[in-house]
Amino acid sequence: MFESTRRNGNGNLTEAGALHERNLARHRELLGLYKGDYLGDYDYHWAENERLRLRRLWLQHAMRLGDYYTRQGLLGEAITVYNRIQRQHPYAEESYFELMKLYGQLDNRGAVDEQYLRLKQVLEQELGLSPRPEIDEWYNAWKRRLG
Repeated sequence: MFESTRRNGNGNLTEAGALHERNLARHRELLGLYKGDYLGDYDYHWAENERLRLRRLWLQHAMRLGDYYTRQGLLGEAITVYNRIQRQHPYAEESYFELMKLYGQLDNRGAVDEQYLRLKQVLEQELGLSPRPEIDEWYNAWKRRLG
């Protein structure tokens, strides 16, 4: 598990170093260690701070990995990472936005629309919020470019 390997040193993100081609496999392995929230099956209030810390740590690592893949032109790998983020953390707005941009690069109109609508639905129905203005602006500009 992500959290236990971080503690005993076998899966420490710091030890893995900055993300680059030479240690990409290690970072991918570390990402895979996260199986969900620390003691997520239990309602231990004393574990909440650690649960939140590990969740944020994993999310930051996953976003960096997705960004790395995008910058390297490995769009399929990036899409896989951002979809995993959505499964683990459905309120992570940035994962939807990154997928919208990736699918836009791939000219996959249906997937861009689907991500935008899923984001709106999750935010509005479950949190009573709207997407960030920059996401709405990007989406509307993208729709205008399509004609």
